[in-house]
Amino acid sequence: MIGNFLQQPYPQERSTKRLWLHALTFGGFVALFLGIFQPFGLHMDFAYKSWIIGGYGVITAAMIVVFKGFLPTFFPHFFEENRWMVWKEMALLGLLVSTIAILNFVYGSIAHGHGFSLFGLFRFAAMTLLVGVFPVAAGITWRYHRLLQLHLKAAQTVNEQIAMPAPSDAAPLAPTASPTQLVLLDENNKPALELPFDALYYGLAAQNYVELYHKGGKTLLRLSLKALDEQLAAHPQYLRTHRSYLVNLHCIQAVQGNAQGYRLQLHGVAEEIPVSRSRLSAFQAAFEPLQPQAVPSTHP
Repeated sequence: MIGNFLQQPYPQERSTKRLWLHALTFGGFVALFLGIFQPFGLHMDFAYKSWIIGGYGVITAAMIVVFKGFLPTFFPHFFEENRWMVWKEMALLGLLVSTIAILNFVYGSIAHGHGFSLFGLFRFAAMTLLVGVFPVAAGITWRYHRLLQLHLKAAQTVNEQIAMPAPSDAAPLAPTASPTQLVLLDENNKPALELPFDALYYGLAAQNYVELYHKGGKTLLRLSLKALDEQLAAHPQYLRTHRSYLVNLHCIQAVQGNAQGYRLQLHGVAEEIPVSRSRLSAFQAAFEPLQPQAVPSTHP
């Protein structure tokens, strides 16, 4: 049971604003805690005491930015959210806590002029990790279950809309100027692929290319996913659901929810398409108008 939980998908925080907020909050908490309770000999009087105590908070905040900001940027393949799981998040935070403990120990030894010993270093790091492992694990578990329940409930609502037969008095969808053929341009604005308008299932970013999956198979087009999204902007059935995916909403067969967001099952497609948490609202706003609605009665 525990092994199954550790293998579950877990969301990453991609917001730079939230990252800095978390870093400053935890760094400030560490500095405040040490300033109030003054453990590890901090109760003694020494020069620049407030500045030295603040240094512990700066180290904490800096390491949070490194581990949660810089590492995902420099190692995007390892930190790819589609493969990010609970055990990876726990391991990363455990390593983060250990690194903060080691650097703060070294910093404290230098700032206070204490003797440095490897035994003291490992002892301090081990104690910090043992103290920190329980709140880290509890926080990850709580966040996982909160997001899972939220997304499962929302996915159930979407599935009910999909399964609901169109009412006999359903209002016809608003007519659009959609062509019968979809012509996609490459990065040089030259026609590169022509398909029946509803034949495109989804697009997947592949570095400087985009992989297009359609009824005729798969086509590799030299084009960014952003540029493809801009080409299809006038057609609401095509939506960017993830930084790496764009999907045809007409092809959705079912929706599954997990802690990261949604997973879309498409007609005739084996791969599940992710909908990231940051795009859930856009997905719901784009998907709902595509469903037939009953015409309100004008009779009392």
